[in-house]
Amino acid sequence: MYPWLPLYYSIYQYTKPVIPPKLLNNKVIPQWEIDEVVCKWLYKLLDSEIEVRETISETQKALQILAKQYQ
Repeated sequence: MYPWLPLYYSIYQYTKPVIPPKLLNNKVIPQWEIDEVVCKWLYKLLDSEIEVRETISETQKALQILAKQYQ
């Protein structure tokens, strides 16, 4: 869905690897799902559809919903 993400990760090989969150039940949320949520709201901000505060708030809500799907 976001073809630039693999390129982004490969550019910064000197950084630590991305460690996905592990929930209390030992389930792991795939990084691509987290990226999808973050990118959705970031693009809305970049397209001037929403403000920074709303971007942060909505991203947090969406990530909480995603985490609940894995509980």
